[in-house]
Amino acid sequence: MKRIWIEKYQKGRNPEIELQEETLDAFFINRFKSFGPKLAFQSMDKAISFNELDILSQKFASFLVNKLHVKKGDRIALMMPNILQFPVAVVGAVRAGAIICPLNPLYTRDELRKVLFDGIDGKGKGSSKPRYIIALNKFGKNIQSFVNDGEIEAAIITEVGDLLGFPKKNIVNFVFKNIKKEVPAFKIKNQFNFMDFLKYDTNFEKPSFHKDDTAILQFTGGTSGTIKAAKLAHRNILSNVAQNINNVTVPDENKGEWTTEDRFLAMLPLFHILALNTTLFSSIGLGYGVILVPNPRDLDNIIKIWSKNKITLTCGVNTLYAKLLGHKNFNSNYINFNILKSPGTGGMAIQEKVSREFHDRTGKWTQTGYGLSETSPVLCMHDKFKTDFSPSSGYPYASTDIQILDENNKELDFEECGEICVKGPQVMTGYWELEEDSKQAFTKDGFFRTGDMGYIGKDGELYIVDRKKDMINVSGFNVFAQEVENVVNSHPDIIESGAISIPSEKTGEAVMLFVVSNNKDLTQENICSFCKEHLTNYKIPKKVQFVDEIPKSPVGKLLRRELKKFL
Repeated sequence: MKRIWIEKYQKGRNPEIELQEETLDAFFINRFKSFGPKLAFQSMDKAISFNELDILSQKFASFLVNKLHVKKGDRIALMMPNILQFPVAVVGAVRAGAIICPLNPLYTRDELRKVLFDGIDGKGKGSSKPRYIIALNKFGKNIQSFVNDGEIEAAIITEVGDLLGFPKKNIVNFVFKNIKKEVPAFKIKNQFNFMDFLKYDTNFEKPSFHKDDTAILQFTGGTSGTIKAAKLAHRNILSNVAQNINNVTVPDENKGEWTTEDRFLAMLPLFHILALNTTLFSSIGLGYGVILVPNPRDLDNIIKIWSKNKITLTCGVNTLYAKLLGHKNFNSNYINFNILKSPGTGGMAIQEKVSREFHDRTGKWTQTGYGLSETSPVLCMHDKFKTDFSPSSGYPYASTDIQILDENNKELDFEECGEICVKGPQVMTGYWELEEDSKQAFTKDGFFRTGDMGYIGKDGELYIVDRKKDMINVSGFNVFAQEVENVVNSHPDIIESGAISIPSEKTGEAVMLFVVSNNKDLTQENICSFCKEHLTNYKIPKKVQFVDEIPKSPVGKLLRRELKKFL
C-alpha cells in the first residue's frame, strides 16, 4: 500500500528513521553521557539523574555477572511495580547481557507458572524458563515455590523503599510491611538482597552485543488466551524509540514538542511494553524526566503526585482516564493542566465521551496510538497537533508499511476493511522457541499479521475495527464486537460494555452484551431500543447482562474471553 500518510506528516517529521546506535548498551552509554545531571526518574520524591542511573545500573550489572555469574542470553524475570529499582534492574540486566522477562506483579502463582514454564502446550513449549527472578518482597509468596523447587535458580528480593535513601528507606519499608501489612510471609531458600549490588564497583566483563540479539521477551496473547513470548531485539526497541522521538520532537508555534525539560507522569505499569518503551526507553532516548506512580489504582496518589510536580507529559488508557475524570479533585483547582502538552492513550480505543470530557476538563485532546507487544509496541500515532476527537489511530510511523488483507490474502485498497498486516524495524524477530508459530505470524512477503481488523482511510490514518478473533458471525454477517461496544458506550447511563458471541439456533451466533451502568433502573429493553437507533437489526444484542466490572488486562484492554466465564 502506498504510504500516502507521509504527505500528511507534520513539517519536519522524517518519513524514515536512522538509528544512532545499534545496541542498547551503546544507546545507554551515549544518552547517559548526553543527559548526565538531568532528572531521569523520580519515585516517592526521591530523584536520580542519568549519571546516577548510569552508575547504579553498571553496579547492578557487575553484581549479576560477578556474583551470580549471569551470562549472555540468560533470562531474568522482573516482577515489581513502578519504583526506582525497576529502571536500575532493567538497564543493569541488559548491560550484563541478560534477556529481560517483565511480569505483571499482580499475577498469581498459577498465572506465573503458565507464563514462565507451561508454554503453549502446558508442557513447556515456548516457555521462557528464567534463570533468576527479581521481585518486590510483596510477591515473594507467589514465587517461592519456583525457587525452592529448583525451577528458578535464585530470587533477588527488594523492598519498596530500598533506593529512597536513609532514613526514608527504613520508614517506608517498615510501614509497607508492618503497618499496611502488604508483605505476606514467605521463605525462599536461595535468596539475595537487591541492595547487595551497591557493594560492587562498575567493573564487569561486558559481553559483545549485536543489533539482532534478543533483549526482551514480552509476553503476549493475553486477549486470545495463548501466551507466547515475543522476541524484541535491540534494533526493534531502538527503532521504536527513534520513531517515537521522530513524532514528538517536531517544533511548533505552541512549543508542544517534547524536550529534556519535560516531566512525564508514568501512570501505566512499566512491565507492559507500552510503558516500557514509551516511558522508560524513550525517556532515556530523549532525556525527559519520569515521575513514577507505584500503584495506578490509587487515584488519590496519582492526583497528589500530579499536583506536586510540573507534569507536561503522560500516557493512559481509556479506563484510567475515565476513573480520573470521576475523581472529585481531577480539576484545575488541584492540577496545572496549562502546561500539559499531548497526553497519550493506547492499549485500547478511547471512548469519544471520555476523550471529550477529558478535553473539557483539561483543555487537551488525547493523542491515540496503536500497536502490539510484537511491534515494540507502537505502529501508529496521532500527530501531537490533533485538535479534535478522532476515531482513528493516527498515521503509521516512519519506516512502517501497512497492508490490509482479505481472508484470501488479497491486498485491499484504501477504506476496505481486512486484517492489518505490518512491516517495519520495530516488528519482533519471532516468538521465543516457537519456529512454526513465528513462521505463521508473517505473510510470505514478510508482513506481520496483527490479528486486528481495520482499514486505511483516504486521509492516510489507520482505523481499527476489531480483533479478528472477536468477530461475531450472525447468519453469515460479520459483527464487530467493538462496533457494538462503541455504540453502547455512548449511552449516558453506561460506563463500559463488552460484547461476545453466544450460540443461536436461528442465526448460528448472536450478540451478547455485558454492561456496567451507573443507573440501576436501566434495562435490556432500554439498551436494545438505544441500539436500534444506531445499529442494523442483526447487530443488536439478543441478551444483556449487567456486571460490576468488565475484565481487563493490566493496561486496560478489554478481555472478551474472560466474559465467557460469566455465562
